[in-house]
Amino acid sequence: MKKLFTLFAITLMAAGANAQDIVTLDFTSNAWGFPEESKVIEKKDFTNGTYTISLEGTKENGYKYYAADQYLLIGKQGATLTLPAFSFDVEAIETVGREKASASVKQNVFVGDEAVSEETTGAQGENAYKIAADKQAAGTIYSIKVTSNHNTQFVQIRVYPKGTYTTEATPVANNISEFTALGGGTEAKLKLDGAKITYVSPDQKSVYVRDETGGMCFYNQEALAGAENTWTLGGTIEGKVSIYNGMTQMTVTDASALTHTVGSAYEPVAIDVADAASHLADLVKLNGTITVFKDGSKFYTDESKALQIYDNFKLKYAIEEGQALTNLTGVIIPYNSQIEIAPISSDISAGISSVEAETETTAPAFNVAGQRVNSSYKGVVIRNGKKLMQK
Repeated sequence: MKKLFTLFAITLMAAGANAQDIVTLDFTSNAWGFPEESKVIEKKDFTNGTYTISLEGTKENGYKYYAADQYLLIGKQGATLTLPAFSFDVEAIETVGREKASASVKQNVFVGDEAVSEETTGAQGENAYKIAADKQAAGTIYSIKVTSNHNTQFVQIRVYPKGTYTTEATPVANNISEFTALGGGTEAKLKLDGAKITYVSPDQKSVYVRDETGGMCFYNQEALAGAENTWTLGGTIEGKVSIYNGMTQMTVTDASALTHTVGSAYEPVAIDVADAASHLADLVKLNGTITVFKDGSKFYTDESKALQIYDNFKLKYAIEEGQALTNLTGVIIPYNSQIEIAPISSDISAGISSVEAETETTAPAFNVAGQRVNSSYKGVVIRNGKKLMQK
């Protein structure tokens, strides 16, 4: 996976600048006159006095400049930003998005309706598009197009004349903590050695993983299709770091060197509420009995509001203020400065206090994550709609 090395960034402020300079279209101020009050769909030209670009939204969304955070937003699928014709051969185009940009949006560079580079996923940080050799000629009109049903955000766009595009070695993180420290938007390889999958969301989009240094989420990744919380991960996986609401995620680009072994299911870790922040991406069981505290429409484990109870997995359970919850089990997920527990069962009123006899022992059994398990699985299972303890 190539990572663009920025030799330097020069914003051309006058026509006739040296053709070998890197052209930087900067959106950290609205010198372009983009709309700021509301989103616009219609195709329209905008200029900074030197270069003119064209924006076009879609019926689902549009484009708008956010002055407070200094970025340009366009979306969704089919929305385009069209660049001017340049007087030099273009070898590569790079987009730069803010750290809180979408980690899911897909985008690419097109000439007309033809993609001329490799599609990327995620708008955070730098995305580099090496232009196909037969599409680099001076005067070619390039459009950056959103190819998924998401918004994208631009802080800068850099255009590299032929001969100025350079690559550097992809950084390697030896554990999850090092991967997180690289920052959002960084392309990197992550080495995993004995990392445990703690939980897989019911929709299979979120795979939560922990090693000895911390936790993270592989989000919406086909590379981990079929993953279960019986897996231990090893080898190397490559992709882009994204920090979403405080949770480290990876947009995977290469999982060919990732390995896994299958063992027993990951068991919830018993913790006190005060220790939740040190268990991000972990499957936990809260010690003791908590009394639900409600503030507006939000629920917490106590009046200090240190730990919010949030239906991240869309289970639509019933919960009430003052309700006593025993053995509350869920995944610890950050939401910016707030720490949350996302219950993994729609029945969160109490823990399992007794074992029911099962007459239909041949019926299929599932764990609380909805994954089918066999007779060797130890713990709570659901069979014929009943929750049982399998020993």
